[in-house]
Amino acid sequence: IGRAVAQLLPGLIGGQGWRPSHPAALGSPSGNLLTGSDFATDSGGVASGWEIYNTAAQLTVTPFTESRVMAVDGDTCGKNQVLSILGVGVVASASTTFRKVGVQDLPSSGEYAQVRIPFSLKDVEGVRGITLQVTGTAGGTTMTLYDKSFDNSAGADAIAEDLSGWLISSVFKVPEALTSLILSVQITVGAAQVSALEARLWQPELRIVS
Repeated sequence: IGRAVAQLLPGLIGGQGWRPSHPAALGSPSGNLLTGSDFATDSGGVASGWEIYNTAAQLTVTPFTESRVMAVDGDTCGKNQVLSILGVGVVASASTTFRKVGVQDLPSSGEYAQVRIPFSLKDVEGVRGITLQVTGTAGGTTMTLYDKSFDNSAGADAIAEDLSGWLISSVFKVPEALTSLILSVQITVGAAQVSALEARLWQPELRIVS
């Protein structure tokens, strides 16, 4: 009997238990410094504490939130932030930014942090870029702590298919005497995007990694 059991154990030891589609489905999103990251409340269709910023004149952005549904989203944790982006007369590229300001008191100077935001883009015809940016101000100097993702605003090609994934920053060190910290997602479309683009974001995370 012992030998029979021993033959079965290697396949069972180390196996992962059930995991939800997002850590917040287990309850409070442990380790996430951002409050209200489930987008449970909004003002004018924009999640509380966030804003639509620096939208190009050629774009009309209609924001709204929608409850997450198990059959579609994989969990029922909070809401999605949806940005319906319609361009008229876009020649090369035009962009809009969804951002959160005033989070400089969440991390401590000297800590190493990372930002993660899941997203999806629907009805894509000509997306030029989606960029995650983290900027901070310390000692009167504004600096870019992270600024990189897909960005082809100056290139010849554009994405013409729906896509989804995570925007994940590299690990950055929180500067001394930080007086401002801004988390931004910039979405850029080109002339080929003639229909309204639907961008969805949910459960943004700001975490200390060391």
